[in-house]
Amino acid sequence: MLAPVMSAPIVVAQPSYTDWIVTGDEVWEDETITLDGNLRVRNGGSLTLRNVTLVINNSYAGQYGIWAEPGSSLAIYSSTLSPSRS
Repeated sequence: MLAPVMSAPIVVAQPSYTDWIVTGDEVWEDETITLDGNLRVRNGGSLTLRNVTLVINNSYAGQYGIWAEPGSSLAIYSSTLSPSRS
């Protein structure tokens, strides 16, 4: 017997131009996102990226980061995450 598949709603609004803070359920698919800040998934939040290109628009190496707090979920499938400068 197969278990039912549940899907989260697709969010259509772009993250802010500064830090992207996820507090609810967000799913992004087939998008290119440029982020000028940190990505933080808060306790209770869930972020899924599928076939996403995430460019972190940094000025120097180590300027911004990605955090998934305890009690959160960050899932990345077939995606590319890269800094604009290394």
